[in-house]
This record gives sequence, structure tokens and C-alpha cells, in this order.
Amino acid sequence: MNKVYYTVKLGHTRVTFEALVDKVRTNISRLTGNASYATPMPALAVLTAAADRLDAAVQAYEFTRSRLDKQERDIAFAELKGLHKDLGGYVQTVSNGDPELITSAGFEMEAQGKPLGLLPAPVDVRATAPQPGQPGANSSSSARVTKAGSSDYPPGGSCSRTATPCPAPGAPTARSHCGAPRSS
Repeated sequence: MNKVYYTVKLGHTRVTFEALVDKVRTNISRLTGNASYATPMPALAVLTAAADRLDAAVQAYEFTRSRLDKQERDIAFAELKGLHKDLGGYVQTVSNGDPELITSAGFEMEAQGKPLGLLPAPVDVRATAPQPGQPGANSSSSARVTKAGSSDYPPGGSCSRTATPCPAPGAPTARSHCGAPRSS
């Protein structure tokens, strides 16, 4: 039986300051007294202090709009985001992908991608060749398919694009001057 391995979803994409504080406080309340996570890393006291620091910094910046308060808010946000990421790693390690343990810590989860299995056969598929005169059709009556590495132009012959003589077959270049593959 294939076991589906779930991973912790941090939800840091486009997270606001208030949403991050709420996420961390939810994790703190769900981890407090949780027997499955006896010694969370980072410690819950450190997470609480970081969440309080960000909350205070956001309120201070909203009140003053000063450059220093904005800098403090951004530093506190980055610190709390890092601590929350560390906590997510701890929960992932301890839970070993068990969805009940992940949700008991207050985290969301996402399942790893898995194969869909056999897909049904396509219905009513047709392959058509372009008719002469349609786009994609070769309009040259003298066109031919050549084997790889051969040249359409004889040694010492003339190139139809540039009307210049083609180089000799032993030339060091991989392609001729007109773009046709060279024979070695």
C-alpha cells in the first residue's frame, strides 16, 4: 500500500503582518500541552516574544509612520517568519508526514503529487498531411529528404541561396556557408 506523505504548508506567500502573527499564535496555542511535541524547537516562549515584538512594531508603525518604526517592523517580520519556518521544519520532522499530527500543531498541510495512473485513450484523433499549396507544404518540386550529415550541394557546386561556391568537403566547419549540413 502506498502511503501518501503530507508536508507542512507554511503559508508564507503574500502573508501579511497580522496574518503571520495569528498563524504563530495559533501554532503556540495548539502546541502548548501537546504530547506529540514535547519540546518544540524553537521554544514556545521565543515564538511568543517574537510575535509580540512584531505586533508592537506594526502598531507603532501604523501610529507614527516613521522610518525607524518601519525598519523595526520589517526586521521583526523577517525574524518571526524565520522562526515560523523553523517550527514548521520541527513539526514536519516529528510528524513524519502524518496528517493528524500536522493539523494538531495548527499547521495546514499539502499532499505530495502522485501519479494519476493510466489515462483513457484519446478519442477521434486524426493525423493529416498538408496538401500542396497549404501552409506547411513543401512547394519545391525538387525537394528531397537527405540523410543526416550529407550535403544537398555537390563539392565545388554553387549554393542556391548565395550563388557562391560551396566549400570543399574536408573544410573544418560543421556547416557550410549556406546552412546546409556538411558531409565529413
